[in-house]
Amino acid sequence: MQNISPTENSAKNDFANEYGKATSKSNVECQLCSQDVASIPNDYLMELVNIVCRRTNLDVTKVEEIIRMTLNHMQNTIPSLSGTLQVILNSSSYANTKTGSSKAYDSALSGTLTKLKFHLSHQAKNDMKKEDNDVIHDLLEELLDSLNVEDPDGYHHLIQQDDYHIIQILVSCFQLNYAPSLKLLLAQIFGVICYTMRDSTTILLHSVLPTELDEWNAELIEILLEKIERPPTNDDSVQLPPLFLKTILSFNLHMKDSIRNPVIIALQNGITQEFCSSLILLFNRNVDPVGVTVSNQNPSAVIKMMLDMFSSEAVASVFYTNDVKVILDIILRNLTDLPSGDSGRSWNLTLLNRVAAINITSNFYRSEEFIPILSDLYKEEPCFDREHIEKLWLDFPSYFRN
Repeated sequence: MQNISPTENSAKNDFANEYGKATSKSNVECQLCSQDVASIPNDYLMELVNIVCRRTNLDVTKVEEIIRMTLNHMQNTIPSLSGTLQVILNSSSYANTKTGSSKAYDSALSGTLTKLKFHLSHQAKNDMKKEDNDVIHDLLEELLDSLNVEDPDGYHHLIQQDDYHIIQILVSCFQLNYAPSLKLLLAQIFGVICYTMRDSTTILLHSVLPTELDEWNAELIEILLEKIERPPTNDDSVQLPPLFLKTILSFNLHMKDSIRNPVIIALQNGITQEFCSSLILLFNRNVDPVGVTVSNQNPSAVIKMMLDMFSSEAVASVFYTNDVKVILDIILRNLTDLPSGDSGRSWNLTLLNRVAAINITSNFYRSEEFIPILSDLYKEEPCFDREHIEKLWLDFPSYFRN
């Protein structure tokens, strides 16, 4: 028999111990892996697809394709997860879990939406007739019944198609139609959609809701201003203040009379420091959270808010002196940077006029820099802002003319 040295014997014992540990660890990992796999729901892939669909405008089939590509890539990159990921990939997907009844539901709802699009588009282009009202009423009832019966995940992809085109059409119908029965049905449909599809609430908040809710008053705006100043304690990521600011800006777009505007009344009575700071920041970045298409008739939601705030000295006083200087700095830069014919430049000139009107000192901040810029703009051919510049010269010659 071959003699084994103490060193060799010790090495073999160490190897045996380590092998035993590794085997035991591997068995434990396999058991854990088996437990993880066993806990994966049969329709987990569909659950992932629905989560993404609820937060994006993507079609359900595109979302499933993206998720499958991601999981396949993870399989190749992280071999230890390959088995678990394969179970997810093999789980029921949106396409292969459609039962006969759910496919029929999709087909019926899609047909209802298609008919609604046709009749509502026809209504917007032509005078409403009684027979049109009757047809639309029946289709809206069908839509409401479908939304109330079906699992929301089953119709999200249909509502989201074409960038929520059906919601935009329903909004137009609500705003143009005066038939109480149709308005009631539409209000119920909006309620269901808002409850089940959070992203659609933004569309409605910036169109129908502000002008239809009687509860909107100065007291409510003051509450929102207070929450902007002091966010709720449970809002750890501070997501609510920007949403409240966006809500106020959206609501203010519908206010034509600055004297009776609830937002302006609330700003005079409420806490405004954070609101003003956030407004100036948006103005500086040329960002409109409401997404208004600026034209000669429509300023951005941010500039509209500032124009209303500078409508009188009492309202403008909510801005600190340094705030006003920053606003003038931004206007000066915009007049230099924005091209000729840009509606945004015209609205900056209008805002400059409003700010100059409430200036109570004999001197105007950076007046010597505004004078040559306005002169250069006036010499442009063609000069799209000639009228705005002439008004500044006429109203405030000591500020803007040599």
